[in-house]
Amino acid sequence: MSKSAKPTTTWKDIWWEQDRMTAPQRPAAERVHDFQEIEDTVGPEAAQHEASRCIECADPQCVEACPIGNHIRDWLVLAAEGRFLEAAAVCQGENSFPEIHARLCASERQCERGCVLSEHDKAVAIGLVERFVIDYAFAHGGVDVEPVPVRFNQPVAVIGSGPAGLTCADQLNQRGYPVTVFEAAEQPGGSLMFRIPGFKLDRDILKRRIAVFEKRGIQFRCGVHIGKDTSIAQLLQEGFQAVFLGTGSQKPRDASVEGRDLENVFQALPFLAEIQAVAEVHAIPLRDRKVVVLGGGDMAMDCLRASLRLGAASVTCIYRRDPTSMAASKKEFASAQAEGAKFFWMSRPTRFLGDTHGRVRGVECERTQPVRIQEGEHHDPAAAPNLVVEADIVVLALGFDAMPPPVAPGDQPLRLTEQGTIAVDPNGMTSIPGVFSAGEAVTPAGVLSVAVCGGREAAAAIDRYLTSKR
Repeated sequence: MSKSAKPTTTWKDIWWEQDRMTAPQRPAAERVHDFQEIEDTVGPEAAQHEASRCIECADPQCVEACPIGNHIRDWLVLAAEGRFLEAAAVCQGENSFPEIHARLCASERQCERGCVLSEHDKAVAIGLVERFVIDYAFAHGGVDVEPVPVRFNQPVAVIGSGPAGLTCADQLNQRGYPVTVFEAAEQPGGSLMFRIPGFKLDRDILKRRIAVFEKRGIQFRCGVHIGKDTSIAQLLQEGFQAVFLGTGSQKPRDASVEGRDLENVFQALPFLAEIQAVAEVHAIPLRDRKVVVLGGGDMAMDCLRASLRLGAASVTCIYRRDPTSMAASKKEFASAQAEGAKFFWMSRPTRFLGDTHGRVRGVECERTQPVRIQEGEHHDPAAAPNLVVEADIVVLALGFDAMPPPVAPGDQPLRLTEQGTIAVDPNGMTSIPGVFSAGEAVTPAGVLSVAVCGGREAAAAIDRYLTSKR
């Protein structure tokens, strides 16, 4: 290089001048009238620009911060070079359904938080790029739908078709095992199908991925209740060499509040499941009614936003702590606010008030103040004067506990933890030899990445177990 030549300036040299890109959203006033996804997939130019913001760290903390260890830097570099199909191939090597993950993952708390640029509020929009490259792959033949040859005649039964079950089934199928997924509902998808509203995940996106699994050779048997229609013991007797329990945590936490038995007080899961089943003809009439949602997680945000779409006159969230303590992601909270939800902070219900017909008409709350026992720790708040929030409908979105495992009377009992979750050894095997579990049935974190990671690790453990038997 001559003395007069100047080095080429790249993004790595001027990262502070580049703006982080966000996915385009439909206006709140428009989207609040339907259940379609609120975000659009960006185009190739925008995705390539955003991917080029990755400074290619030698020790990428985004990978460390991702529960599934996604090779984020590698596919960001490929996307930055316009090699979208190659980037998609890397994404799919680590994740069984990255297009769904990109839409639902709380990336702000995981991979993007690990991005070195997050210290300057300029973290690479990882989910935005991931969504584009996988949607691009589907549109350009970059998703393998060929049947996977069976290499080992050791069938595996997967119970439950939620994130952990689908991941485990896919990973075992890719290794060459015959896999049958048993689902109690009439269609597969588990919590992705019945707990996630369409404005966050178009159900056709999920159905498209399940169709891919079927083409690759995974069999789905829906409408089968393990513990009722068949049992774990019967599955093992019928020739399945291993069983995976991905039953999740479907037991809702209730509110020990006076008036809980009043009419029109609902649990969040059946409330959302009904919306997913038929959003246009909702059996719980919400139009022109005052809806109150208790809770501060993503499911509470889903209930708020769904109620607005079904014509509620007002939608209010009551949460016992402040906004910084909410479990909901910033994106979901911001969307709920933009669409018209109201929030009562530092409040917790003490009584549900009813009318003369036994229907709920309001929620009496005590105002609270945070109590700090140690620096930086939030604890249940202390009481202050009461207030009443009017309500025609109350939805309890207080989280979930583990369901009792699907054990039939003749089955060998499964060992449980003190929390009621399924106890597993370091390899993910339960107290029944050959029966494994992971996801919310073991760790009820309610985090998609944790379930995906658990399903993948269980598949590897099952592979080791079956290899030892050969």
